[in-house]
Amino acid sequence: MVGSARFGTRSVRVRPAAAFVAVFAVVAGLLAGCSRAQQVSDPDAIGFVTTYPLPIESFVQGLVFDGTSIWTTASDLHGSALVQVGPDGTVTVRPFTDLPDPKGIAFDGTNLWVTSGGGRGSSSVSKVTPSGEETRIFLPADSYPSEIVFDGTNMWTGNGFLTGVTRVAPDGRQRTILFGDTYPNALAFDGTNVWSANSGVGRKAVVYRISPSGLLTPFELPDGTDPAGIAFDGTDMWTANRGTDSVSRITAGGAIATFRLPRGSSPTGIAFDGVDMWTTDNDTASVSRITPTGKVTSYRLPPDSYPAEIVFDGTNMWTLDHRTTAVSKIRAR
Repeated sequence: MVGSARFGTRSVRVRPAAAFVAVFAVVAGLLAGCSRAQQVSDPDAIGFVTTYPLPIESFVQGLVFDGTSIWTTASDLHGSALVQVGPDGTVTVRPFTDLPDPKGIAFDGTNLWVTSGGGRGSSSVSKVTPSGEETRIFLPADSYPSEIVFDGTNMWTGNGFLTGVTRVAPDGRQRTILFGDTYPNALAFDGTNVWSANSGVGRKAVVYRISPSGLLTPFELPDGTDPAGIAFDGTDMWTANRGTDSVSRITAGGAIATFRLPRGSSPTGIAFDGVDMWTTDNDTASVSRITPTGKVTSYRLPPDSYPAEIVFDGTNMWTLDHRTTAVSKIRAR
């Protein structure tokens, strides 16, 4: 459970259980699109996964790297908190003073920012300084923000109920841009524009590029794609497509290439490691690595895993598991 009455700020050194330190097993390698499928058996692709159970019994959501530590949020009926996992595996739980139902989390180079859905009229985003000071900024009523991304100056939130995004300037000024009949699942920044991966009525799937002036450029995906995650590789944007067990690469010019993952993967999170894209595959308790040419290699995580979010720390991939309330460090070689 989470709550200042039970916690106060505390640190716990988590020793990864022996059963959770395992060698990756290569599950399958599949290449989709116009090229034929490939079977992957590259021994150099094998690495290790170390899982750190979090000392809480709460729902966890959101994952970000601040240059040193991994952070997520936790909440239950008793309150909410930030959870920090240090480089040595030390877990620190920091209860929030006033932030119901935390969702997404982002880092602006100095501070953490957390979205809060809450109830009616309590949709907000909070800035949390390194010293723990909280500044809560309320968003339009019934926004129900979840995703959040930093564009180098402003924070952007993805608002599920309001079916749009809100740009929050450093001084708190806001601008909301509406999509209409689709809602944002995930946000990413390409150095100039913010991108939103959306699903909507009639199984519609579309990715929007949002210019600094607010101009929307849509990139349509097949109905039922359900793009749940989005990430930038330095040139192109990639989506993790929960509805079709695939990933899609979208160029700036609008060309779209889709690559199949193993059947039943249901990928949600996606992140870039400087060379390849990685996805978290919920329903197969695995992660997949996708090369720029579309070669896919999948790796098993510990049994009963349900990996959701994924981030890169410059060396390792980290995943957040919604089922086991744990984070896993993935060292690939």
